[in-house]
Amino acid sequence: MSSTDAIDELTASLKKQTLEDTVEKSSHLPPPGKRFTEELDKTGFTIFRPISDLGFFEWKPDLKVHSPFNKVSVDELKRQLDVKGAPALLVETRSIRFPVALSYLSPQIYKKQYPLSNYEIVGVYVATKIRGLQLDEIDFVFGGSTLSMLANENENGKKYLVTKIPGTSVGLIAKDDEYDLNLADSGFQFERVVTGKRIDAREEPTFTEHLQLMQVGPFKVLFIAEADALKDGEPVEVACSSPYYWGIKKCLQCVSSGSPVLCHGTKYRGSTITSITMKALSAMYESNSVQLRKAQKHIINALVDLKEQLENSTHSGDSEISFSYTGKINLRDQRGPSKLLPSFDLVKELLA
Repeated sequence: MSSTDAIDELTASLKKQTLEDTVEKSSHLPPPGKRFTEELDKTGFTIFRPISDLGFFEWKPDLKVHSPFNKVSVDELKRQLDVKGAPALLVETRSIRFPVALSYLSPQIYKKQYPLSNYEIVGVYVATKIRGLQLDEIDFVFGGSTLSMLANENENGKKYLVTKIPGTSVGLIAKDDEYDLNLADSGFQFERVVTGKRIDAREEPTFTEHLQLMQVGPFKVLFIAEADALKDGEPVEVACSSPYYWGIKKCLQCVSSGSPVLCHGTKYRGSTITSITMKALSAMYESNSVQLRKAQKHIINALVDLKEQLENSTHSGDSEISFSYTGKINLRDQRGPSKLLPSFDLVKELLA
C-alpha cells in the first residue's frame, strides 16, 4: 500500500472509529464555530474536523516589569492575562471610503521575545483551567503557523521547536523566531482601518488569541492562534499582502485561527488601499486545491512520525524539528532551558 493510500484509509477509518468517542469526551465543551464549520465542510479538506470553540484571551505584555522567561512566576503570567479579552469588531467594509492612503509612520519596533512571545502555556492554562478542556484528551498544541510548517516540510527554514508539557505526553509546537515587530507596518495600519481605529494610532502591543480544539487526522489538537478581528462572533483573518506570495499559507492560517473568512485589502504601489474583498475559506481552498490536497497528507505523515518519536524520547527539554529529503521528521534535542515553557515547577503550579 502506498503512503497516499495509507493516509486516505487512515482518514476514512478515523471518521468511523473516533466520532462517537470524540463527541462523548467533548460533550461538556462549547460547540465549534458555526460558520467556520460550514466553510470547512465546503472545502476538500478531509483531515480537519472542528470539535470546540474555546473562545479568546488577550495577552497584555508588561514591557517595564517582567522577569527572564525561565524565572517568571504564576502571578506574573496571570497579571498579563485578560481572560475576557476579545478581538476588535470588523467594521462594515462598505462604509470605508477608498482609496485609503497608508501613512509613513515612524517605526514602532519591538523585539518578539518574552513577554511579547512564548505565552503558549498561558493559552493552555486558559483552555484547561478556565474553559474546561482536559489536557489528557489532546495530543498536540499548535501555534498559529505550525500547520504551514508541517504542510510544506518547513521549506522556509524557520526554527520550530517541540517540547512535551511536563507530566503529559502532549507535544507543544511553536516557532522560535525573535524577529522585530513593527506596529507601523502597512499590515498593522490596515488592521486598524478595518477595526475602526485611527490609522496612525500608537498603542502598546497586545495580542488576542483564539483557542479551538480540532481533530486533525487521528489526533486532537489545541490551536492557539492570533485573531485579527471579529465578525458575527467568529475570528476574521486580516491581510493586505499580495495573494501572489500566499501559496497555501493563508488558507492554513485561517484553519489554525478558526477564521471562516479573510478580509483582504488590495494595495496600489504599496502605499494605498484601493479595495477590500472578503475571501471565504472555501474559495481560498479552491484556489490552491491541488497543493492543499498534497499538504494535508504531509501534515498527517509528519504528526504520525512526530507522535511516535515523542513517545519514545526521554528528553525533557526542547527539540528542534527538521525534515529529511524524504520528508521524515528529525528531532534534534536542544540544551539549556526551554524556550517554549517556563520552569517545570511553574507549569506544574499553573496547570494544577
